[in-house]
Parts: sequence; C-alpha cells; structure tokens
Amino acid sequence: MNDAVPKRKSFWRESLRSLMPTLKAEIRLVMGFAVVMAAAQYLLSMGFDAQGLADQLKNAQITPAQRAEVMHEIVRHGFFMAMAQIPLYAFSVYVFTTLFLRRAAESALPQFSLGAFLYWLGKSLQKYLFLLVPLLLPVAFLGIVIALGPALKSAKILIPLLIFVPSFLAVFLFIFVLLRLSLVSPLAILQKKPVLTTSWKMTKGHCWRIWWGAFVQTIVFIPVFWIPYIVLLGIKNAFGLSPNEIQSLSSLIYGAWCGIVCVAMAVYYCTVYRILLQEQATASVPNQQQA
Repeated sequence: MNDAVPKRKSFWRESLRSLMPTLKAEIRLVMGFAVVMAAAQYLLSMGFDAQGLADQLKNAQITPAQRAEVMHEIVRHGFFMAMAQIPLYAFSVYVFTTLFLRRAAESALPQFSLGAFLYWLGKSLQKYLFLLVPLLLPVAFLGIVIALGPALKSAKILIPLLIFVPSFLAVFLFIFVLLRLSLVSPLAILQKKPVLTTSWKMTKGHCWRIWWGAFVQTIVFIPVFWIPYIVLLGIKNAFGLSPNEIQSLSSLIYGAWCGIVCVAMAVYYCTVYRILLQEQATASVPNQQQA
C-alpha cells in the first residue's frame, strides 16, 4: 500500500499556465477594459501638474501653509482617482472571475446577472469591512497616547513602542485576514454559502502558500509595468514629446497593465480555489476508506 503524500501543486505556476489561454480567449474584453482605464486615467490627470507640485515641495522657501496646500491638492487628486477607478477594478474582477469560472466549470455555469453581481459585491464589501478591523488597532493606541500624553512625558521611550508595535501587529493581522478571505470572490460567484466562513476554512494552513504565490506572480508582473515606462522615457528623450503626448502614452500603458493585472488576479484566486478543492477531495478519500 502506497502511503506517500502526493506533491502539492504550485499556486503561481498553475495560475500562470491558465493566464495566457484566458488572456487569449478574453482579449477583446481585456482591451476594452484597458481603453476604459486609460481614458479614466487621462481625463482625471488633466490639469494635474504632478511635476510642478513635486518641485514646489522641494523648494526650501515654501511656507508651511503653502506646503499644506500642495499636500491637500495631491491628496484630493488621489482621492478622486481612487473613487473613479475602484468601481472599474471591482466590476472587472467580477467579470473576469465569472468568465474564468465559466470556462473551467464542469457542471453548473455561474450566470451573469444583476442579482449575482450584487451578491458578489455584498460579500466583497463584507470582506473589506473585516479587513478594516486590524487597521483600527494603531488608531486606538494613538488615541491612548494622545490621552495619556502628559503622563507619558517621563517615559518617552513608551510612546514609539505604543505606536510602532500596534502598527506592526495591524499590518500582520491585515495580511493574515486578507489571505484567509482570499477566496471570497470565486466562492461568492459560485454561491458557495456561507462565503466568508468557507473561505476561512479552506485557506486554513495555506496562508504561506497563498502569500508566496501572490508574491511571485507580482514579481513576474513588475517588468510588465516598468519596461513600457522605461521605453517611454527613452522615446521622450529621443524625440522630445510634449507633456500631453507623454500623458496619453502613459495612460495607455497604465490601462493595458490594469487589464492584465485584473485578469491575473481573477485567475490566481480561482486557481487557488480549484487546487485547494482538489486537495481537500483527495484528503477526504483515505478518511472515507478508513471509516
């Protein structure tokens, strides 16, 4: 009798194997999403002089009030960029996840519908509400430091500890919860209820594998993002492009990168779900035989 434990599949390798066929099959949708993201990036960047604001911050003669005004403009622009692009990201993740699951489905196909989208959106929002909990930890300790400020003057070493340690724990807990709830998207689309609980159970003992796979895949896609910008910089220096032309090309590169990354994210977490499902089914066979 062979009791050897089967070798576990690599999340990132299996994901990359599935990525190219998915991109090829959905190339029109990927290009359409890239164009929409590029247009949004271009329109939102009109009138925003990032280089000029950076030069103002570097100016040693700038007053605190002027510096605060520049920072306010940068934050305001970043906020509007996020509010405009996050819905596009969310919708693209839903679409590409559903399409991938439909291509991989062996029985019931997940359906495109308003109800299915709203259910997926609700579960995704629940996931991110849970992710907010760890981030409240440093905020709570910062409030304690402010409240006890006069009493802590004699022990100044405690102030950095009361800020750094909770911040470190918050980052650790945030990543841990993010990994444990990483299967919410495919589970919600497949209506595997209860979604958050099922994701938490399925990922138990696999956080390191999921994190490592996502890290490797991120490293793989860094050149996809930076090489086009390096080429654009070379073209700018060689041909002296205008700021408007540079912004247009930069937006196109950004849009294409967003399209590829959204597909890659959807494929990766669907692949993790498929592999964990197979491993759990394989592990349950010996238990059934023993019973």
